[in-house]
Amino acid sequence: LSYHSKYKISNFFSYSIKNGSTILVHGYSTTIAYSLIQARKQGKRFTVYITKAQPDDCGTIMEEELKKNDIDAKLILDIAIGFYMKDVDYVLVGADVVCENGGIINKIGTFTMAVCAKHFKKPFYVMIDSLKFLKMYPLDQVDVQQTLSKYIIDNGDVCCDFTPPEFITLLFTDIGILTPSAVSDELIQVFYT
Repeated sequence: LSYHSKYKISNFFSYSIKNGSTILVHGYSTTIAYSLIQARKQGKRFTVYITKAQPDDCGTIMEEELKKNDIDAKLILDIAIGFYMKDVDYVLVGADVVCENGGIINKIGTFTMAVCAKHFKKPFYVMIDSLKFLKMYPLDQVDVQQTLSKYIIDNGDVCCDFTPPEFITLLFTDIGILTPSAVSDELIQVFYT
């Protein structure tokens, strides 16, 4: 992901973050880290809960990076999202892929977090570069496993999941802030013009 894309995404995001916000993040994302650090440099104060993000515990990297930049960050167990969800203002995740239907493929646990956010009526935001938009239309978790075998680790465990578009509030991208339904229109422009 280029610096230019991260910069544009963080600018779009900076209008959304409010002082005193509490944000839930899933694991580590360079784009999310960059955007939160930029918001802090602009003087905004907020709290970030970060899932450990099993099986690789990449949330610890995010916690360290945010704390180094004077951001109130706390690492939580993945399974504890239901406990913390009631206290957050919104959920913020990165993604490996945005599918044609506006859904995303990301680290395992993202779908669970999205379901929990929807239950508690919390906005679920995605930060992603438009280069990760993919002409793919999964309908469920099985479609993802069959299409993206690189996300299946040696012991056969799946380490990514599919979050359908109805669980996503907005996508912050380098081409603007999009609703999941707008992703299809953007892909049409990319592939057919």
